[in-house]
Amino acid sequence: MAILNDIEVRVVSKSRGKPLQEYDSPKKTDAVDQHTIEKFIEATTGEDFAVEVFVKKGYTCKGAWGLRVGINIDGGVVKFAYSFSSADVKETQLAGKRLIIFDSVPHSEGSVHSEIGFRFGSLTIDESIDTTQEDLNTQAATLGTIRISVQRVDRKPLSSPRPRVLSFYHPPEAFSVAKELIKDRHVGTVMQPGESKVREELHLKRYEHLPFKPSEYPKSTFRFCYRSEMHLQLLGCIPKSAPPIAPHQVEQDRPATLPATVEGEDSSNTVLVKPEIKVERMADSAGAMVPRVLVPPSDAEEIAKKFERLEKQLKESQEQLRASRESQDKTNALMQSVMGG
Repeated sequence: MAILNDIEVRVVSKSRGKPLQEYDSPKKTDAVDQHTIEKFIEATTGEDFAVEVFVKKGYTCKGAWGLRVGINIDGGVVKFAYSFSSADVKETQLAGKRLIIFDSVPHSEGSVHSEIGFRFGSLTIDESIDTTQEDLNTQAATLGTIRISVQRVDRKPLSSPRPRVLSFYHPPEAFSVAKELIKDRHVGTVMQPGESKVREELHLKRYEHLPFKPSEYPKSTFRFCYRSEMHLQLLGCIPKSAPPIAPHQVEQDRPATLPATVEGEDSSNTVLVKPEIKVERMADSAGAMVPRVLVPPSDAEEIAKKFERLEKQLKESQEQLRASRESQDKTNALMQSVMGG
């Protein structure tokens, strides 16, 4: 669980209604520093998600007006914050409820105001993009990340009013990146817009919230790196899935392999084995050199037993055929004597 300084943050699948499984950072440490925690989660393309923030009972505002909780997705594609008074914080603590859930971002285009949901999406490779190592480092550090910050704040009135129309969603021009980012840095996911709902114009309060004693009470940062299952495996966060066992292909210079049925399984579930077969040349009766197949002893014994069983079955079949013919001959002779009489 992502818990730091009595604050817990969860990334939740909206369709399943459950928190996403968290994986330890491949850096072998959860805490990047004393006030930052990093976790990896699996992102399924097309899945809607939300972020929940809980304040544990041990947390206090230490004399501050309240808390400021901010969200930043993909390095600023989504970036906004909400502030809560100390009374609001205490009320949720006593009730054991979450302080806030981020599941959409306010967005405005002209006179149209909406809420845009969060959805996992995929990046695509554009072979024509030529990038620098500096750009790759920046993209790898920001794309495919959800950052939540929690900080004690004081509040004071603004000297001038805020703009009436604000947008906190800044989509990229394209969801295409250089191949090095996906193949080498294992970043292949990004937030894409989910369900959009029309809402009323957003009116912001005329206050600003300033950090409260930041040197004494620094903000707590939760960083979630969301990746596809394949990239989580490549990063070493989760074990690689065992590939399906495929039967060995028959080599052109060797005989076909024999199916060996696993005991207790039906014949449809077989494993193909390939005995080690060696070939050497020997002289025949005429002195010509001919190839001779040498079978390992263990395989030779098994083959000999099979031949014995086949030979026994052949003899039994011949006996049955002979008895059947004798019976038919007797029947024919009897019929002839009856007809002749």
